[in-house]
Amino acid sequence: MGYSEYDFLEGYIRFLVSQNLVHANYSDLLIDLEHREMVPIFIAPLSRRGNILKDFISKSEDDLVKAGILQPSRYRAAQEAFVEMAEMSLFPRFDRITKISRALRSNLRHPASEDSDPLKLIIEQPVAED
Repeated sequence: MGYSEYDFLEGYIRFLVSQNLVHANYSDLLIDLEHREMVPIFIAPLSRRGNILKDFISKSEDDLVKAGILQPSRYRAAQEAFVEMAEMSLFPRFDRITKISRALRSNLRHPASEDSDPLKLIIEQPVAED
């Protein structure tokens, strides 16, 4: 793993934890990354907020398929994967993720109304979890 991949991974983990999307001990991960110079095995359950985001992306994907903007596919942009992920099963999802991201960004620029914005659930301050 080169510097750019290592840098991306650290930023990605930092983002997931800072946005409260996963339950992970960032201190332990940081010790592995910084002091031991090791890339940790990173499997973490989604938080309530992470599940809300996953469900929102899945519903948005379903809406885009119903509208004919996306073709149905057995690959989903946000889906659970087996712990032993086959690298080749991830590549077909990249194009789909890009299309959904563009559609959602377009929706953010031109929301139907302020009250009907589904991202409010995600953008609001995180709620403390038990």
